[in-house]
Amino acid sequence: MIKYILDKKNNKASKILYNNLMNILSENFHFINTHSDWVLDSIFFSECNNITCQQVFKGSVNNQDINPVMYKISGVEIFSKIENSFVPVSIFSYGEVIQYIELGFHSNITKEFDINNLTTSKLEVNEIVTENPELKTVTKILSNLSSNQIESLDLQNTIEIEFEAKLLFTIVDMEDGNYIAIDKKQSVYRLIHDHQQPIKKICENMNDFLKLFEGNKKRIGHLFH
Repeated sequence: MIKYILDKKNNKASKILYNNLMNILSENFHFINTHSDWVLDSIFFSECNNITCQQVFKGSVNNQDINPVMYKISGVEIFSKIENSFVPVSIFSYGEVIQYIELGFHSNITKEFDINNLTTSKLEVNEIVTENPELKTVTKILSNLSSNQIESLDLQNTIEIEFEAKLLFTIVDMEDGNYIAIDKKQSVYRLIHDHQQPIKKICENMNDFLKLFEGNKKRIGHLFH
């Protein structure tokens, strides 16, 4: 199970790296689009300090690809200040954009890598069959809910997020970079990126939240103000 961590220290550098990689890959692969309706919004980090990129869809629903394909792209290299040489970086794209960057830095991206010094050599791409490992966990947590209640939530793309030793699973995607999430006891939280208080408990249990939510994201928009 992959745990995702909020890390403001490396956020800015990661967004610059993301944009640099998008520009390189869009010149080589037709399925990468720097003008995509999917816009980078949030950055999360795994326990091994790889980078996960969360996008927000800004276009027309009619233009949204409901069956995007994931690819693993290799052949991109970044200059390592520690190794004093170029080292490989693996990239995973989803739809038209980058979703995951395997960089494996230790603590500080800009001290370890020159994020503006990238090169390519023998670019290769392979399609990846995806399966969300967190879906089984969050489905088990919510096993007491009815099928209609489950269908009102956004569980297919749920991710586990770690913040200040608290593990949360996203259950509603507000489609603007913000989320509703639960812990393993079904307490409910609102998550706001780039906020002074990024995580706040809003309900003690799912029953209270579902009465408020009723499957309509507009009914809970005030929780993020």
